[in-house]
Amino acid sequence: NREEAVSGILADIVTAVSDHMTPLSGYNMPALHARQALNKAREYIEAHLEEAIRVESVCHYTGVPLRSLERMFSRDLGMSPQQYVKARRLNAVRRHLLVADKELGLCVTDVATSHGFTHLGRFAGDYRRHFGESPRETLLGR
Repeated sequence: NREEAVSGILADIVTAVSDHMTPLSGYNMPALHARQALNKAREYIEAHLEEAIRVESVCHYTGVPLRSLERMFSRDLGMSPQQYVKARRLNAVRRHLLVADKELGLCVTDVATSHGFTHLGRFAGDYRRHFGESPRETLLGR
């Protein structure tokens, strides 16, 4: 029967297409597009690490809804976009402290604020949890 043959072909096409789709926020997004959106989000975050980054701005830049962005980060990176931003900032501060010239009297506060941290007590606690030492210990090479 011709109708059954057409239905079978359509079912095969739907199956083949859905095999290459990643579910995101109530609709399907091709896996390649989701990967590109995640890369674009990460690029945006890297370019704006020293600024206050709002997740809504990342969504606007990538064209991906908030819930979808959160799912992509969780699925592919194991963390939320906010946690990713904090981790990238902490790593940037650590790199800066590790290569700092100890003789120039560099201040941890200046490095932290230049990398977007505004609450210094919270920064110090997050840094210690992340690296197992205080930012000052990193700076002094202890």
